[in-house]
Amino acid sequence: MNKEETLENFLRIFKAALTNSFLYSPNHPYFLTSVENLRKNIEAALQFTHPLVIAVTNTTVQMEGLALHHKVIHEELARILYQRKIKTIKIKEGVNEQELIAFLRRVSLSAKEILKQGGMKALFEGVALAHIEFEEIDYSLFLSDSGGELKDIWSYMLKDALEKKRQRCD
Repeated sequence: MNKEETLENFLRIFKAALTNSFLYSPNHPYFLTSVENLRKNIEAALQFTHPLVIAVTNTTVQMEGLALHHKVIHEELARILYQRKIKTIKIKEGVNEQELIAFLRRVSLSAKEILKQGGMKALFEGVALAHIEFEEIDYSLFLSDSGGELKDIWSYMLKDALEKKRQRCD
């Protein structure tokens, strides 16, 4: 396989493992098999790029400068990660199945539960992930007004939506 095919395959397997983490317990054979497959695919992808970095937007994921737009799997993966406020994921050589299980189990929590627990960073406090890093989306940069006060995200989003609707009606 070439680089693009290998990265595409990795994303497909990553999405499958993430889906299985939503559906099955951590010790279920389907979940464990998908984690093993994911680790193997990470090793293959690391032959082309090191570390393996997944950039997330609200509509797609990007790896190694390859914008991966037109596939439903990329959109679904982006939606899941973006809802959990994940901006990037970096996977380094040497990642093991225990790290992948810990990561997938936490990412598979509902966005509401993640928020209730204090966010993704709080969920990973004290968890040994030597080979997996992630960066959260920081909305505070977008939500600060000129006085530096942090606005509530929901009121900001509602105000923006109402303004757009008003502009369409005018």
